[in-house]
Amino acid sequence: MKITFENSSAYMDKARSYESTKAQNKIGGQQAYSADISGIVTDNEAYTVHGRTMRDVMQEAQSIDVTAQQDYLTVMSHSMSGEDFGKMLKEGVDPTSCDVETSVTILDKIKAEVAKSGVSISGFNDDIDPEVLKEITGSESYANHLVNSMKEADVPVTKENVKEADEAVKRAVELTPLSEGELKFMALNNLEPTIDNLYLAKHSGAVDADRQSKGYFAEGMGYFAKKADEVDTNVILPQIKDFLTQIGEETNEENIGEATWLVEKGIALTEANFESLNEVKNVNLPVSEKEAVERVVTAMSDYRPALKTNLSKDENRYELATGLEARVEALINDSATSVHDRRILEETRLKMTAEVNVKLIESGFSLDTSDLEAFVDALKAAEEKVAKRYFPESNTEEAVSNKQLLDETISRRNALYEMPASALGSLIFERKETVTVDNLYDEGAKHKNALDQAKASYETLMTAPRADLGDSIKKAFRNVDDLLDNIGAEATERNRRGVRILAYNHVEITEENLERIVEADRRVNRVVERMNPATTLKMIRDGINPLKTSFEDLETYFKELNDDPERQMETYSRYLYNLEQSGKITEDERTAYIGVYRMLRQIEKSDGAVIGRVLEAGRELNFSNLLSAARIAKRAGMDILVDDEFGGLKDLVYRDVPIDVQVSAGEQRNDYIYRQTFEEFRQAEAQAKASSEEDIEGFLKQADLAPTLSHIKEALEGKADSKKAWNKLNRFAGKAELESFSKGILDAFTGRDEALKAYEAEADALKERISEDFTSPELTSIDVREMKSSYIFLSVAVGMARQETYEIPMSADDNAMSIRLTIRHDGENKGNALVTIPSEELGDVSVSFTLDGNEAEGFLICEKDDLEKRENLNNLLNIAFEKDDISFRNLLYTRKYKAPEKGDEKDKIQNESTYRIYKAAKTVVEAMRQVF
Repeated sequence: MKITFENSSAYMDKARSYESTKAQNKIGGQQAYSADISGIVTDNEAYTVHGRTMRDVMQEAQSIDVTAQQDYLTVMSHSMSGEDFGKMLKEGVDPTSCDVETSVTILDKIKAEVAKSGVSISGFNDDIDPEVLKEITGSESYANHLVNSMKEADVPVTKENVKEADEAVKRAVELTPLSEGELKFMALNNLEPTIDNLYLAKHSGAVDADRQSKGYFAEGMGYFAKKADEVDTNVILPQIKDFLTQIGEETNEENIGEATWLVEKGIALTEANFESLNEVKNVNLPVSEKEAVERVVTAMSDYRPALKTNLSKDENRYELATGLEARVEALINDSATSVHDRRILEETRLKMTAEVNVKLIESGFSLDTSDLEAFVDALKAAEEKVAKRYFPESNTEEAVSNKQLLDETISRRNALYEMPASALGSLIFERKETVTVDNLYDEGAKHKNALDQAKASYETLMTAPRADLGDSIKKAFRNVDDLLDNIGAEATERNRRGVRILAYNHVEITEENLERIVEADRRVNRVVERMNPATTLKMIRDGINPLKTSFEDLETYFKELNDDPERQMETYSRYLYNLEQSGKITEDERTAYIGVYRMLRQIEKSDGAVIGRVLEAGRELNFSNLLSAARIAKRAGMDILVDDEFGGLKDLVYRDVPIDVQVSAGEQRNDYIYRQTFEEFRQAEAQAKASSEEDIEGFLKQADLAPTLSHIKEALEGKADSKKAWNKLNRFAGKAELESFSKGILDAFTGRDEALKAYEAEADALKERISEDFTSPELTSIDVREMKSSYIFLSVAVGMARQETYEIPMSADDNAMSIRLTIRHDGENKGNALVTIPSEELGDVSVSFTLDGNEAEGFLICEKDDLEKRENLNNLLNIAFEKDDISFRNLLYTRKYKAPEKGDEKDKIQNESTYRIYKAAKTVVEAMRQVF
């Protein structure tokens, strides 16, 4: 069977694909080139071999040699609209705290699902002033059309994106039909008909299409061009028809004409060149402003720069992915499809998730004439690629299995919201089983089916008591308060619901049974609220099966997850940010809300113990007494509701939603948070481009940090400007803490292992210290974010220490500076070190020294030589080294010095042999601190 789909190959912008890696140095697979090492390029147009110098090749390699993380940052900073941001938060994905590769994968999924639904996007925007828009575009009506088109295509409406789109549209409408020479230029260079390529062809001086000799092609599918003065069409016609048949094209007059044209112009007749010519000729120039806007916005929604807009395309990858699924559906319902093929297609369709469909389109796999087997294989490959994006540390088989578990878990979790509450009582009191997502779903499905068939109203597992429960339920529980009174229980909404669940299952209403079902109900609600796609993904990555794990163990897991200080600081900073940006509360009200948040955060940790203490002491249950009890509590829990409008605490109500979940829910429609996050991606993208760091992900692994936006930013900033980071820490931890930090590390400079162990311990202690007070009332959201930044930087510093680059803080008046010490090993008792220390007079001053056995030599490196200070330092080093039986030569001065690269010997060297180089490095640090 042959399956015919709309052509989806060659759609991607291969030069900008965020799947590009360092190893990729050829794009598209069809283009060839020769490298002329001498720098002389011969004119070989007739052979379609485009001569390039080695310099050209190297420049191209450098332009492609970018890290995948930078590509992901680019995608997020240019393509994540406010609507996307809200949907990501709803799925529990915080783009700043999730690794950027997963964020991009989920962004793909969201955009594909939006395209499938056909829903018009009307999310946040950058609120650009109409006058600014008019100034950018020159026309108010055109500006409105452009902005509305961007919103509909889910492209972030920012000044930068509007300017980029406007430039591309204006250049596109200037384009005129291609001449023969310009068409040849496009075909010769195998160029897509993008705006910038067409503009280049127009200004390339390509006028004479026939200035080269004519050409034939050789036997086989290589089709090497051969020079000839004339082309005998009748002679080559059979081969042209054979060529068209082999590439799956019709042998009609139009296709024969295009193939002949290629041969006549001296262009090798290959499938790639034929498709390239066909694509260029399909562009009708000139284009109208309306059409240009549509094409440009489509390209931008597909992660392409506006000037890379392919004017022959009017669909993005998400629309193509939607069409792909629709085509499979049509084939299944086609009476001409065999039973065997229909069965395979139905099984295949189950694998066609939003992410897999997008990945299949991105793969460039052409489905025009593919058979069913090839399609199934391509879909399997796409499924594996998506799974590896979610589970990069697993092998392919495990990754696919884990991805299926993730999808099934989320599907069942979502279904629990509408399952009858009676299922929970049935599991506990009738079946006496440990409650898991799996068996609660199965039991709930049975109860729901029975109640639906009986057309009976029922109370659901995941909703608070509602007014629309039905008359029969209301009448059945008229005396619930009396029942509670009989067993000595309060008439709270939680207890009333517990009584109803017991009654649904005909279980005796006793104090013990009520406490048991209330606790189980509370746990199910809290766990299911937390079990969003993001946390479920992390759980599976951690080796936990969320379907088979008890709700009790799941709750423990989520509590530990939420205890992470970095996560808490991020949640709280956003809570404050909401308050500060709302403009709806006074300073006194702000202080009150902060106090309530602090109290609830502490109470949540105690899981009800705090409330019990207050009641046992016979005190009134109010905020003041709860806060007092919380100070000595170790575990807690409380039902709260955050007002989505500005993040304040609205009331103590019956709703088992954790505070961080509610704060996140309030952010889903908050354009303040979106704009802040969007700007962070922009900044991180710029930092990544400016950084020479080639393996940021590898470094983050050294630091035990996931490649999230926050971690990438801190790694880039911390390595580039540690002084700024230490100044933040100085503010939050204090001068005494930093001095203690430095002393603890230098005291341990007796070997590599000792130094690293001390650095890790000192960093952990400092992290604990600064995370204790992040809810202090005097702190603003910016303060808390900077505190979080400092917290992450300490992990970054540990990562550097593991590579034997030590950041050691030092005080200077009210500011903090940093000594950077890097040690490298060349062999047993042999190595070198570079110590850099800031100086008010001389700027950064470095000493590079080499130790070989009992001999040392060194260089003083700075912009200006201060002879007096150099002699003082030289004397101090001679005295100190002499005590250690080290002979030290004179300290030489140089303005520039390249330190030796890290060798391969480091891991082979025993820690015992690092003693002398570490002790010598400590000596240099202490001497430099005295002099500078």
